[in-house]
Amino acid sequence: MICALLGIASIIVETVASFNLYTRINKEIKMIKTLRDNSKKLLDADMKNLANLVSSRSNFTFSWVFEANQGLMVEYFHGRIKDWRVPLKFRLETPPKEEGGYIVVGKKRKFDKGRYAGNLSFSPSGLTNLGYDFYGKKGNTAV
Repeated sequence: MICALLGIASIIVETVASFNLYTRINKEIKMIKTLRDNSKKLLDADMKNLANLVSSRSNFTFSWVFEANQGLMVEYFHGRIKDWRVPLKFRLETPPKEEGGYIVVGKKRKFDKGRYAGNLSFSPSGLTNLGYDFYGKKGNTAV
C-alpha cells in the first residue's frame, strides 16, 4: 500500500514539474546562453587557427573575424526575443564597441519571459540578457 502511494505521489510530482513554466523557461535560457558561449569559444578557436586557413605563400591578412550568436539564431524561430521583429544586422560601428574582450556588433538582445503563456500559479515576466548579435576579434595575424 505504501509503495502504491509513493508511486502515485511521484507521478503527481513529475506531472506538476512538467507544467512548471519557471523550470522550462530557465532550461531554455540556459540553452541559449550555452549556445552564445559556444559561439565565443568557436571564435577563440578560429583565432588560434587563422594561419591554417590560407596558404603561407599569400599576403592575405585577417582584419577582423566574427561569429554569429548561435543562441539568438535558435531563439528567432520562437520569437521570444524582445524586439524580435528587428532582424540581426551586421553593421560594424566606428570605433568598434568592445565588451568582455570581444568586438560586439548589433543589438544587445534580451529574452522576454512575458511571451510565455502563464498559468494559474505563475505568470512569467521580465527580460534576460542574451548578448549581442555578433562577436568578433581583431585578427592581427598576417597569414
